[in-house]
Amino acid sequence: MQLKEDKMLGFIIGLIIGGTAGVFTMALCTAAGQADKRENCTDSDKYFYWVW
Repeated sequence: MQLKEDKMLGFIIGLIIGGTAGVFTMALCTAAGQADKRENCTDSDKYFYWVW
């Protein structure tokens, strides 16, 4: 039974690490998208994006 428990523990650790990496990647993509929007706006829009 030790092998089955080790596989389950490895699966749970993999889920935690994979989920954390996925959230981190999504946060980076969101930040890059917001930076692209801010880069392409006019001067009057920059204040709006900074406040928002």
